[in-house]
Amino acid sequence: MTQFENYLKYLKDKKLNRLTIKNYQFYLNRFFEFAKIKKPSDISLKKIQLFINYLSQLKVHYKTLNKATINYHLIALRSFLKYLEIKKIKNIPSANEVKLKKIFRQPVTLTKLDLEKLLEAPRKFNNPEIIKTRDKAILELLFSTGLKVSKIAYLTIKNIDLVKNQITLASRIFELSNQAKFWLKDYLKMRTDNIPSLFISHDRASRLRNKPVNLSARSIQRLVEKYAKSVGLTKKVTPQTLRQAYANKLLSQGLEVKEVQKKLGHKHINTTNLIYKG
Repeated sequence: MTQFENYLKYLKDKKLNRLTIKNYQFYLNRFFEFAKIKKPSDISLKKIQLFINYLSQLKVHYKTLNKATINYHLIALRSFLKYLEIKKIKNIPSANEVKLKKIFRQPVTLTKLDLEKLLEAPRKFNNPEIIKTRDKAILELLFSTGLKVSKIAYLTIKNIDLVKNQITLASRIFELSNQAKFWLKDYLKMRTDNIPSLFISHDRASRLRNKPVNLSARSIQRLVEKYAKSVGLTKKVTPQTLRQAYANKLLSQGLEVKEVQKKLGHKHINTTNLIYKG
């Protein structure tokens, strides 16, 4: 199919990862062979649905495909349909009509003891005092506000009010726990720079450059994972895990799910329901 060859060239020109292109080619060839597709107009929603049914029963190495793998096939198919739409090819289904399978992942939850170990982990590392204090403040802030890691990474000192015990961010107010306030206050006392970012790097490379930078969301995620491993937690613990712990704390204190939904900034209440395990 000439359009398919053009599509693969289009992906290469966009400098898409080689492995991704190879996977898309494999997934789409599987669809073309199953549905006997010779030209774009042969593609129909009925054939796509039959293909999904086929994938649901397909066994590879004696195991049926999971929903994520089926979705990879559908993502490749949607990408191809979008390309055909760009090229104004008619009589084909819209990419938006190809719906992915819903995957509900059971959230990782922490016991009270797990949480205590994690929050204490930074103080047990052989790091400079300012790094210990910064990381302790980050963990306490994640747990006491339920803020997303992307928001925490870009907080500035001006967002923090240690008199009112709160953070103001985009017209929303987040209350600080006493622990979060204590460690934030300690951390800011140690700072001798005039950088507006709340959390910055203090590693040797930054000191040599004399140019500290604010911690990225990925850096914060890595430090959470590092501290979780250091205290022997075998579960995959991320900043989202602390956000879930915050939600569970609020619900255990008697707050209604709708109130928790508002605090977390969830658009749909089902998202809030999914993270709570009573």
